[in-house]
Amino acid sequence: MLLEYAVSNYRSFADEAFLDLHAPKNRIVRRFPNNFVVRSTGEKVLKDAVIVGENASGKSNFIESFAFLRDLLVRNDMTKKTYVNYLYSGNVIWSEEEHRSVDFDKTNSLQTFYVKIALDGYTYIYELKIDRIGIVSEVLECQRSAKAAPKEVYSHTRSLREDCLSCEDAGACKIAEQYAGCFWHELSYDVEDSLWTEEEVDKLFKSARFNGLDLALTWLAALGEEHCRRVLNWLVREVLVVQAPVPSALEEAIDREDLLSILSSPEYLGIVRLADRSIVKFRVDAENPFMDSVLIREGSDGRQFGRAARDDSTGIQLFLCWAVLIYEVVYKNKTVLADEADAMINPVLSDRVIAFINGHSHYGQYIFTTHNIFNMTLRTYMKEQIYIITKDLRTLTSSMYSVADFDEIRYDVKEELYEFYLKGMLGGTPDE
Repeated sequence: MLLEYAVSNYRSFADEAFLDLHAPKNRIVRRFPNNFVVRSTGEKVLKDAVIVGENASGKSNFIESFAFLRDLLVRNDMTKKTYVNYLYSGNVIWSEEEHRSVDFDKTNSLQTFYVKIALDGYTYIYELKIDRIGIVSEVLECQRSAKAAPKEVYSHTRSLREDCLSCEDAGACKIAEQYAGCFWHELSYDVEDSLWTEEEVDKLFKSARFNGLDLALTWLAALGEEHCRRVLNWLVREVLVVQAPVPSALEEAIDREDLLSILSSPEYLGIVRLADRSIVKFRVDAENPFMDSVLIREGSDGRQFGRAARDDSTGIQLFLCWAVLIYEVVYKNKTVLADEADAMINPVLSDRVIAFINGHSHYGQYIFTTHNIFNMTLRTYMKEQIYIITKDLRTLTSSMYSVADFDEIRYDVKEELYEFYLKGMLGGTPDE
């Protein structure tokens, strides 16, 4: 399960955007017994969280940042470095020359990604720092219990070679010429917490060259290091990042056989019926499942009729995709980060979906962004489950914070939380 995620210097976020999915430690959790699960360690973790914000506030950028981190881990065609288009624009300095190239000497290209997860009885902390050159540092820590101090599994650091320009190839070295020097990449590994012996580690590091061009997490996982393998597998296979709940996004994120299996299941039909109780069957078309599959409805008189999904309402077409994400959370224990998943869905149905997720026993999580301010209610969520993203119109900088940061907001007030939001009492309104 995802415990914490943070990113900085990404798109509209100049400073750190931080998401915390720990349930509060106070008595308020008694009012929301279905909103969290309890790990074997006794730690309480939230099942869902909603991120609210006005148009162009930065909601999509936050979700996209996790997808970018995933791409760094899995794509072999992608250099492990920052890209100008993904940096906070205020940190990018342009040269004064006519062709307007980026002045990298003055540009702050350092990006940081931080992930904390609960997995197999362990807590893992992974932090990656990259810049325009490549990997700056990378650390994986492991925590055996909630009270134990984190122990380092490995650390990967980059440092400048001070003697670089004095080597015999300095004059012809493109790296030295471009970056005024070249770099050492050092990888240290904690043998004490390792599943390998010290002799195996020594042999491994001598036989397999690590030059810092690849992420150590990926490299060590491929060599069989168990902690790295677990963390990489979770990040790649147990997390779904969907930036739009449309057929193409789902078909890209989920194996086709798995997708067809989901669509054919009675559990999926049960989720679809949250939107329309008259739907009694979903006849799946294997070639074009979200368009040519047939929804069969039954009237109060017992008569049935079918309609292809492409001919149904736009809301139902969208919900067919959204229902897949809900299935992955509830029945496959996946962590889903979804952008604008409830677009064109009315607030009543949105409440039903959250009630469905919270009403089932599972270890999945659903984190989604929305424009729908009616999700901001303390009847459904704890304050720790509601995040707000707002943008400073002067600097175009996004900020993200939890409603739990506002001590003056109480659970026993008569007004709804979204009323406070509309009045500007939570730091931003949809009109700003």
